[in-house]
Amino acid sequence: MQVGDDTQALLATLEDVMVREFRAYQSLLVVTKAERQALAMNDVPALTALVQQKEGVLRDLESLAQSRRQLHDTWVGGITTNALSELSAGRRASTSTVRRISRLRNGIRALAREVREINTGNRALAESALCRVEAVRAFLLSLDALPQGYLPPGAQPAKTPSTSYSLEGWA
Repeated sequence: MQVGDDTQALLATLEDVMVREFRAYQSLLVVTKAERQALAMNDVPALTALVQQKEGVLRDLESLAQSRRQLHDTWVGGITTNALSELSAGRRASTSTVRRISRLRNGIRALAREVREINTGNRALAESALCRVEAVRAFLLSLDALPQGYLPPGAQPAKTPSTSYSLEGWA
């Protein structure tokens, strides 16, 4: 091992966290695609279940991101002059570990970008569906309203109270 055992342990832990984060993003992508299908089919019960599932995955992702930040802070806080001199002298952590972490980072970014794009489309589908619902609602409510001046057959117009205060109104 070319750098300190602590650094290698931190890198191994970071890799583990990033693998779990990558898998969580894969799950989020699957749920987001299923959400798209549910929106397209107007399947409200399935959409409700998917939203709950998505919230769980997002909570997991937030927890993993917090773990990754803590590892980063621990590593940055633990860098000593000796560790810096080792790194500057050309001693590096296992190149395969660094390559795997780099590939994981790129994969996570690609998945996050794809999820974001699908979410944008899902939002447009949801907004479109809400506009259709509002238009149908307004149409149905307009059917219930009677046109001004319309009286059903046999109905007498309502008598309006007199607003005149002349002597004739008192008699």
